[in-house]
Amino acid sequence: MARRARQADADVTLNLAEAMAAFGLGDCAGAIPLGRRSWRVRSGSADWVLKLSETAQVAGLRNEARCLAALAEVECRFTESDRWAALLRPYIEGEALAAQPNAMESLSGCLARLHAQGFAFCDLTPANVIHSGGMCHLIDWEFCTPIGTKVEDMPLRPYSSGFTHPDLIWGRGLVRPEFDFFSLERAEVVPENRTHC
Repeated sequence: MARRARQADADVTLNLAEAMAAFGLGDCAGAIPLGRRSWRVRSGSADWVLKLSETAQVAGLRNEARCLAALAEVECRFTESDRWAALLRPYIEGEALAAQPNAMESLSGCLARLHAQGFAFCDLTPANVIHSGGMCHLIDWEFCTPIGTKVEDMPLRPYSSGFTHPDLIWGRGLVRPEFDFFSLERAEVVPENRTHC
């Protein structure tokens, strides 16, 4: 079991090095882990988030890149090989939503802009929102979907306990802004000292 885990870690390190080279970021020595499959990397004077998915999870990352590319205000680059896919987007320095109880107005505005552009986020949780400079920024876009898409046709559907709309869980109906409003109402009642699990 430990041998398999070491091999998986070696595969991720190899794929990370290849992805960084594909984006022209140099070697992975300066990559700072943010999560299991995401790193903070530097290019020149700018910080970026590099997300990496192995073959089985490529559909979610490809969907995230497609949605981000459709939204003019979000810069993103995407590349893939036969073994992995990688997404690069600007790093946002800030605090988690749970640390900013008065940020709901900004978050509502962020969602309104997204909905006006024809998309629903579909995985709104406190963990997927960063508050920076008085504004909310959505992160982890892999479930973002055009409004009107059949839920059953989504490449992936989210499940975040207590936040996911039942129609997303059961694969019913069409994607609609109400999915995000459902989650927003629940995010408003998350206690200040608790983050989403």
